[in-house]
Amino acid sequence: MNVRTASGLSLGLVALVACGSQPPLPPPPPAPPPVASWPAPSAPPEPPPPAAQATASPEAPKETVSSSHRGLLSPPSNGVPVVIGGVLVLTSIGVAIGMSLAKQAAQTTANDTATQIRGVGGTSCNPPAPASLVSTISGACDRFVSDNSDVNTDATVGNLAIGVSVVAVAGTVLYWLLADKGDDASPTSAALPSLAPIAGPSVGGLSLSGRF
Repeated sequence: MNVRTASGLSLGLVALVACGSQPPLPPPPPAPPPVASWPAPSAPPEPPPPAAQATASPEAPKETVSSSHRGLLSPPSNGVPVVIGGVLVLTSIGVAIGMSLAKQAAQTTANDTATQIRGVGGTSCNPPAPASLVSTISGACDRFVSDNSDVNTDATVGNLAIGVSVVAVAGTVLYWLLADKGDDASPTSAALPSLAPIAGPSVGGLSLSGRF
């Protein structure tokens, strides 16, 4: 056996000795048992939306507010001044008519008296003239002066009555337009008083009735 072969064998032996001197590797650990896969808990299902109502729910009754606006010509809540104004107008017109008729009657009487005085030759009553007829025309002159005074008095009273009626009409109209018309929402309103004539065998006048 030559040197090359001997050296090869020695190297092989050294390798075997080296390999035999190392401890053996530990066996691999056993595989863990398979873990049963449980399903993850799911979120609770959402509640279904409430079913739509077949019929609309009844609405709460709403307060009805009266939108009507009482106009300028609507009757006032208090009608007493209107009635008083109407009475004044009617009374003053009646007085004016009566004074006009009385004036005409007094004027007619005065004209007739003046005709009589001129018929006997008289020319004046203030003073009576002529002097020769003073005793004759003095009585007629007194009636003539009285009739003329009645004419003036009747004319004055009639004019005043007309003025009162004009003022009463204006005041009543202004009150009607500007007075409080009352509550529009109130179911009842103050009733206007009524004026009615009363006529009978021994009584006459006007009757005022209503709620005040």
